[in-house]
This record gives sequence, C-alpha cells and structure tokens, in this order.
Amino acid sequence: MSVSSGIRLALASLSLAAFAACTSAGSDDQSPPIVDPTAVTTPEPTAAAIGQSPLQAPTAAPAGAQGEPVTLVGAGDIAKCDSTGDEAVANVLDGIPGTIFTTGDNVYPDGTAGQFASCYEPSWGRHKARTRPSPGNHDYNTTGAGPYYAYFGANAGPPGQGYFSYDVGAWHAISLNSNCSRPDVSCGPGSDQQTWLEADLQANQNVCTVAYWHHPILTIGPHANDEEGMLSIWQMLYDYDVDVVLTGHEHSYQRYAPLNRDQTAVDTVNGMSYFVVGTGGANLTNGSATRANSNPGMEAWGDIGGDGDGHDAAFGVLKLTLHETSYDWQFVPVAGQTFTDSGQDTCHDLPDHDSDGVSDAEDNCPHWSNASQDPPEWPVATNDTDCDGFDAAQEQGTGTNSQQQCAATMGAGDEHPDSWPTDNDDNRRTNLGDVSRLGPSYNSVGPNPPYNARFDLNADARVNLSDASTFGPYYNKPCG
Repeated sequence: MSVSSGIRLALASLSLAAFAACTSAGSDDQSPPIVDPTAVTTPEPTAAAIGQSPLQAPTAAPAGAQGEPVTLVGAGDIAKCDSTGDEAVANVLDGIPGTIFTTGDNVYPDGTAGQFASCYEPSWGRHKARTRPSPGNHDYNTTGAGPYYAYFGANAGPPGQGYFSYDVGAWHAISLNSNCSRPDVSCGPGSDQQTWLEADLQANQNVCTVAYWHHPILTIGPHANDEEGMLSIWQMLYDYDVDVVLTGHEHSYQRYAPLNRDQTAVDTVNGMSYFVVGTGGANLTNGSATRANSNPGMEAWGDIGGDGDGHDAAFGVLKLTLHETSYDWQFVPVAGQTFTDSGQDTCHDLPDHDSDGVSDAEDNCPHWSNASQDPPEWPVATNDTDCDGFDAAQEQGTGTNSQQQCAATMGAGDEHPDSWPTDNDDNRRTNLGDVSRLGPSYNSVGPNPPYNARFDLNADARVNLSDASTFGPYYNKPCG
C-alpha cells in the first residue's frame, strides 16, 4: 500500500469517527436556528466636532407624504475661494427643495477648516443641514479629511469612515468613500467598507436605490477610468440591483445608459444608470470626444464651454425626482447658461438573487434557492448568504463562491473552485470521496506544497484532522 493510500485510509477512518461523534451527539435536537443575514444594524452616524459646537443627533433625510415624489439634487467639485461658480450653483439650490448630495471635492484646494469656513460656508454652506455629502481627494488633502467630517458632522456619517446610507422618500441612498489609495480608506473585497456595504444592501427593502461617491468608474477624461479601484464595489451594487450611480471628480457632466457589471456594454435589463456630475462650481474641464464616442452607453455629455466641440456644459446640479418605482432626471444650469439634459427611467424589481420568489431582504438565505424558507440540515454561519455553513471569510480562504451554494459545474475535481467547501469532487454531495482528497495535503503547512488552501477549512494554514472533522455535519448530505 502506498503512503498516500495509507494516509487516505487513516484519514477516512479518523474522519468517520468524527462523523459518528457529530451525528450521534444531539441527534434528537431540532435543526439549529438560521442566522438571518439581513438582520443588520447599520452603524449610527456620530461625529465629534473639531472647533465647533457639539453635534446634534443625525436627522433623517426629508421625506414627502406617502406616495409623493421627493427630490435628491446635487453635484461635486464645488467651492473655491477664487471662483464664483459655487455661489451661482448655490443660488440654483435655493430654488430646489429636497435632499442635497455631493459627489466629493467639497472645497479646494486642501479641505482645511479655514477653506470650509471661507469658501464653502458662504455658498453651499447655507444648505448644509439638508446635505448628505461624500468625500473627495481634495477633502483628503488634509490628513484623514478631519475638517470635512467636522464640518458636516453627523450628516457625513461616522468620522473617518466616509460611507453611510439613508432613506429619502421611497428610495435608499448610499454615500461611499472612493479615496481607496489613502492609507485610512479601504475599498476592495473583504474591506470594512465592502463588508458594511453588502450588509446594508442585504437589509435594504426599498425597490429603488441610488449610490454615489467621488471618483468616476468611467469617464471622457481628462482623468482615467476607475483611478481608485471601485470596480468591485460597482459589481456588488450591480449584483444587488442598484438603479443609479453618481460620481464626480471630472469637472463636467456625463450621462450613460444603464451599464453591465463590468461597464463594458449597455444592459437595459439589469444595468445601472450612471452620471458624472462634477459641475458644482469649482471650474469646468475639457473631455475627449474620442473617449466619449468609444465609451459604452454614452448618451449625453458637456464639458468646458467655447472649445468648439458642440458639447458646451455649464455649472449646475443634477436634480433627481424620486418616485416609488421610477425617477426623472434633469440637469439644471446656473443662470445665464443653457446646457441641460433630462429624461426618466424605472427601477429594477426587489433583488431576488436565488430566484426562489423570496426577495433578498426577506430571504433567510439570499443565495440559496429555498422558497419554503426551511433551514438546511447543518449549522449556518454568520455572514453566510448561501447558507452552506461557511462564512464569506472562510470561503475567501478556500477560494470557493460565498454567493452560490452548489457547484456551477460537476466532476471537475478539486482544481475547480467549487461553491461548497466540503464538496471537493463536485458531485453536489459531501461523502468519503471528498474526505479522501485531503490525503496528499494531509498534515502539510502553508503556504508551501503540498499544502492546498482549498482543503484548509479551518483557515489555520494547515491541513489536518481538524479539517477532516469539519466534514461531519455535512456528511452524506446534498447541497442545494
């Protein structure tokens, strides 16, 4: 008998003993309770003022009477002491009631307390109480964007975090922090921001959702596309059927048809409508007609005036009139300028990712098709949206899919990133064949071969008996 075969048999014997212990103990108990992944408490926005009076508790965004539309209006790239553009845009806001968003770079050049007091406060500052901002790179030119959080207080979310959500009428609105290259901001998969965002999206029961941040995911220039690495956040928003995304950073106006998950093509069924609104008053810049013509879904754009390209824009704001299941948009220019753009669209239905007829917000397992809502036959982990018993962090380690319980394909073997960590042979069932595959890696230590993270179910950088024992609750059970 080969050493490998001996290890496999020994491992199988040990794991079967573990199975017996698992299945015999408490076998008459009821199934373990499901941890509802949508039962999320969104952090209460609080802040400590710096050099200001104590903050009031955060207030909800203004809401219209039931069934009545509400207004969300705003822009980014706003206040400069040597520009009168922000004063002109603030005058436009004077005539538009509703909640104000900002798409970052609220004050130039460095987001200092003095610049907020001298440049932002005399113009957009008179609307601060109804403003729900997002931070830009110029706000972060002062360490940690401290004056930004102090100036806006609770309306900017928890200090130093830069992301929060709120409801405005029948809509859910999400303000995010795209300053991903800053040492105190994280945006990628597994980051605090994405973990919070997914929990917020799972808990969202509104039909319509809008998200906004500073750096554009797609643009006509002069900046590059997705300079700060927000693609994975865009993809998460797409996966949860968000309807509209707003950004700034480019000092121009751009509107795109609904875009797909990778912003490579128009998607009229599940796509997200996308606007760049960097017209808040700082200055306007020139884009590239070549890029505008090559960008997928480009429908309207305007940049610096007088350059002869026929797309002369204006300072102004994007006004969104939010209905229960639809919205109207209108670019409103400052006095004396004529560029405008308007239209309307409908929202997606409530997200139901596993297509079981139960919306994600009400589904005990949003990524496991289970119309009856019966619990699975094994314990469910926290943050385990596919209810396969392994949380998102564990599945990131094993390389499996935390949003799909069963393998998309069968029979590919352990080189295929199967969706159920205990189903190593891709037959949609956990059995002795799955355990035996641990043999070549048994008692190995990562990261050196023959260690294989795919079999390190306990995420302790070692494949050993504890990993084999993990198979116990799932033994001889099918997924899905």
